[in-house]
This record gives sequence, structure tokens and C-alpha cells, in this order.
Amino acid sequence: MISQQRTAQANGKRAENALERLFHAAARAAMVADIWKVPTPAEWVKGKLIYTKPSVTDYVGIMLDGSGRLVAEEAKSIEDDVLYLSSVKPHQRGFLDRTERAHGIALLTVIGKQGVWSFRWQDVQSRTSITLRANMDMAVTPATYVSRLRLPLRLPPASSPSP
Repeated sequence: MISQQRTAQANGKRAENALERLFHAAARAAMVADIWKVPTPAEWVKGKLIYTKPSVTDYVGIMLDGSGRLVAEEAKSIEDDVLYLSSVKPHQRGFLDRTERAHGIALLTVIGKQGVWSFRWQDVQSRTSITLRANMDMAVTPATYVSRLRLPLRLPPASSPSP
């Protein structure tokens, strides 16, 4: 079990490195967005690294289009073709939801053996799973990732004020 966890963590780290080196660098080079890794709050206790509290999403950033909108991105690395959305933790879901309500850009990026898929959170948040083969139109290269960031926001309908 511990060996499987270490392998999953190593695969996740490699996937995140590729996301940062290729996709985030492309967004920065195109002057579309600047996105940074968010460390999880932790401290060393008796020689062990202990996570002290939940963080937000894996990455946050700002749009460089003059709007200054927030970008929140949760990255998930998977070994097979299906991502179960239960792997998006409640605190991550909450931050993605709050980002959308604030008119920011909330992304769920999935890194699999066959490539990278990027989804707007509002399009997948109510699903229980995502099958990558069935969503090939959401597969991205660094260039199409940049285009996905540029997509206009689909704002939720304004709620009527309470009397």
C-alpha cells in the first residue's frame, strides 16, 4: 500500500512538473496568465512531514489580459482512462466554486498517459466521473491550453434579491 502511494505521488509530481514547464510557461509566454504552484501548509513533527491544514487548489494565478481575474486550477494525475471526481477534495471543490462565483477561471486539469485534458469546472462539477476517451475535444496542447484560458466566461444567471 505504501509503495502504491509513493508511486502515485511520484507520478503526480512528474505530471505537475510537465504542467508547469509546458502549459503554464506557454500561458506566461503568450501573456495570457501567470499561474503558480500553491504549497500545502505543512510542518516537520518528530521527523515526519505533517500537513497542518487544507490548502486551496494546486495552482492559482491571474489573467494578464487586464482583467486581473483569478485563475484556480486543480490538477489530477491518473493511470487509467477515468477520473472519479470524488478525488477532488471538498476544500478544493469549495475554492473552485468560489472562484467561479467571483467570475474567475476555475479549471480541472487531468494528466493521463495519453495526454492532458483541461475542463472548465462549471462543465464537470456535477459529474461523478470523467472518461478521457469520451472527451477528446477537451485534450489540450500548450497552445490550446492557452486558448482555453481565453474562453469567455459563462456567468451564472443573476439571482433575484431576497425580499
